[in-house]
Amino acid sequence: MRLSTLAALAAVAHGVTPTQKVIQLLQDMMAKGKEDLRAEEVKFSAFSEWCDNTKAAKGQAIQREADTIASLESEVDQLQADCGQLSRQISSLDEAVEQHTTDTKAATEVRGKESADFQATYQDYSETLDSLDGAIATMKSGTVNGFNFLQLSRSSAMPADVMRILASFAQSGDAVSETAAPEAQYNTHLGGIIVRV
Repeated sequence: MRLSTLAALAAVAHGVTPTQKVIQLLQDMMAKGKEDLRAEEVKFSAFSEWCDNTKAAKGQAIQREADTIASLESEVDQLQADCGQLSRQISSLDEAVEQHTTDTKAATEVRGKESADFQATYQDYSETLDSLDGAIATMKSGTVNGFNFLQLSRSSAMPADVMRILASFAQSGDAVSETAAPEAQYNTHLGGIIVRV
């Protein structure tokens, strides 16, 4: 208590009363508070501007991303539709490939059979042509096993119907002089047979 009294007396001695001292302290405090308020307002203004800028930038980014999402969703829908269409085409092509494979197998079997038939026919024709070549060579030579065709036709061992056929053949088609020898007539008809073969 003594100190406070001494302080009060010293203040009075300097001409400042305690009430004035309190008012002075309150005024200093108010000035400091106003200064802190102005500093806080500056900081708040800067922070508020940063928030507004960030909010605008984030809003634009969100809008861009939303547009991108909408575009990608549309693209996904289109790709799913394309995928469905392509799946149907693949299925159709698989069926076509399977059908072509079956057709190819059947055609190969038919060609194999036709080839075997052709080879058999070709072999038969080849043998026939070889026989005809041999027969033509024999006819050109005029003898079979040492017998002359003309002598063979006059033989009594020749059946009558064969004789008639030979006679009709000798008289038909090729013109041969009646005065020619029988061998010449035979050779002339033989030439016609060879040409026809």
